Amino acid sequence: MYSLAELDFSTLYNYADDNSISCQADNLNEVKTNIEHATDIGMKTNSSKFQSIVLGNVLTDDMTNFSFNVGNANIPLSDNVKLLGVNIDNKLSFNEHITFICRRDAKQLSYEKYLHKKTR
Repeated sequence: MYSLAELDFSTLYNYADDNSISCQADNLNEVKTNIEHATDIGMKTNSSKFQSIVLGNVLTDDMTNFSFNVGNANIPLSDNVKLLGVNIDNKLSFNEHITFICRRDAKQLSYEKYLHKKTR
């Protein structure tokens, strides 16, 4: 059993009932070791909610098949993840998040225009 204090460069963030583990390391094997150990600290985990992303322009060939294990689940790397309702991509451009917000708001505006016409 490990505690997060024993894991170099790992941090646990708690948001209400959500927990996020971040890790910084020199190579992917260190990240993998830290994350796999961090999930073994006695917390209940729901591996279906786990996401994995590497930030920056560091994608290399060995990253294309990179994944880590949480319980019996295999968690692959993603180009983007959703954290607390915000879509974050590996380049921190937020393009996907802005597109989502614009589409959602356009639908809402169309519905409001429809309702306004109906009430006249």
